[in-house]
Amino acid sequence: MAKPLVLHTERDRQNAIALLSKLNLKKPWQIEVKQYVRHRTLPQNALYWKWIQAIAHETGNDPDDVHEALKHKFCPFVIVRMGGEEQAVFSTKRLNTADMSDYMDRVHAFAASELGIALPLPEEMHQR
Repeated sequence: MAKPLVLHTERDRQNAIALLSKLNLKKPWQIEVKQYVRHRTLPQNALYWKWIQAIAHETGNDPDDVHEALKHKFCPFVIVRMGGEEQAVFSTKRLNTADMSDYMDRVHAFAASELGIALPLPEEMHQR
């Protein structure tokens, strides 16, 4: 599968136009243009898993179980239909940066208010 082109600059646009102009028109081509949405960032993911470890430690649960429980509690889901059955699938890896921030805000608030756990914030992580 070809890597999608992401355009940020005029030069990127010109490179895409040059690529299109070289396509062999004796073959059909499918082109899709949509706004780029950045998925969760590596720092978001690292902080989230730091939080999962802290919650698991404080509650005595396995980190993977904590992750699954929080996904089911706060993560948006998609419905998968197979063989006449429907199932909700929860995944943080599909979240864009804004949705991941919202999800993490919910996890942070839940940990503080319901579990009494003060999770580190990014600016606090460098003060150790």
